[in-house]
Amino acid sequence: MGDHLKPIVRQKLLLIAEKFYESLDLVAPIKDIRFLGSAASYSYNTTSDIDLHIVIDFNDLECDPELLRELVNAKKNLFNNNRKIEIHGFEVEVYVEDINDDNKSDAIYSVKHGRWIRKSSPTEITPDKSYIRKVYNSFERHIENLEEIPSPIKRLDQARKIKDQLYVLRKKGLSSKKKNFSDENLAFKTLRGRGKIKKLREIIVDTGDEILSLMDNK
Repeated sequence: MGDHLKPIVRQKLLLIAEKFYESLDLVAPIKDIRFLGSAASYSYNTTSDIDLHIVIDFNDLECDPELLRELVNAKKNLFNNNRKIEIHGFEVEVYVEDINDDNKSDAIYSVKHGRWIRKSSPTEITPDKSYIRKVYNSFERHIENLEEIPSPIKRLDQARKIKDQLYVLRKKGLSSKKKNFSDENLAFKTLRGRGKIKKLREIIVDTGDEILSLMDNK
């Protein structure tokens, strides 16, 4: 990518961030708009996406931080799931980040200010393909088996547990020395690239709707 984003790419990312921020309906000022993740580093590949973070200060809002995080995450999922925005073939995923969060990404570019905050360096890391395949197969099996659970309450509970396990898996990888190159993150990215995480999200939403619905007896 060089030292700077191409002007047309930067314009598009700023526009996407603006549209997403409008959907949040928040009064907190934007501190920064950041492009990060594997697509911003030397670890990008065909399954990479563009992580676009809107940075705000949660303290600017008179709201419980945990409730606020749940709200912005719900709106983030709604925005991401209802759109498929791509930049040169890389899908864009938006997110809200508290300025006080400890971001572990090895590459962060400020789209708002047009400069690098943190640049990654080329590295030679050999992934453990056997471990990655094992983790992928385990999560894939659990996600596919969700549809076999007849009780929607038990299905939703299990789906949320899998989602939490995926969060822990990726957090562990990104917190390690390998960061984006970690086997845990590569397993997560393989699951995402093959549509398994999207399917998990859809099961959670659809099962939640099923629980709230009242069906006619046939």
